[in-house]
Amino acid sequence: MQKIEQRTKKGGHRSNLYFLVLSPEKQHLYPSHRKPESPSPSEESESLSDDESYWGYAERLEDVKNRIEYDYFAKHMPDQLYMVDFLCQCIPELYDTSFPEDRKLLNKISSLDIIGFLHYTAGRNYSGVKNMKAYLKTMFLEYLRNEQLLLATAVPPKI
Repeated sequence: MQKIEQRTKKGGHRSNLYFLVLSPEKQHLYPSHRKPESPSPSEESESLSDDESYWGYAERLEDVKNRIEYDYFAKHMPDQLYMVDFLCQCIPELYDTSFPEDRKLLNKISSLDIIGFLHYTAGRNYSGVKNMKAYLKTMFLEYLRNEQLLLATAVPPKI
């Protein structure tokens, strides 16, 4: 288990984040979270001690940022970067708590999904939302499901 302490801007305490870190033998269950170019599981288990994480939160977050081409957002959409950062942090959390069908969607996330979600949420009023993180995580999964459904039911144009 990996614990990440969170603090407010003024240094106060916030709820901690906890992540279960799979042993190398269990990595085949979550292929998108496997370290790239890693040695075989038997070699890996010999090289890591029990208290070292095989594929921790930082590595998973970096994997998500690579998949969505984070640098594009930093360069071309700096005013939206706070939301992109938030989504990047939520994707590994969603993956850990989602059903297999949703995990497949999360594994396919691209920059287009992020841009689409930013447009989808633009201009909404969140004043009545008590838990913004949970609300946006739910909205993001619903958005991905709806987009998948639209793609699956789209009728190709007749030529």
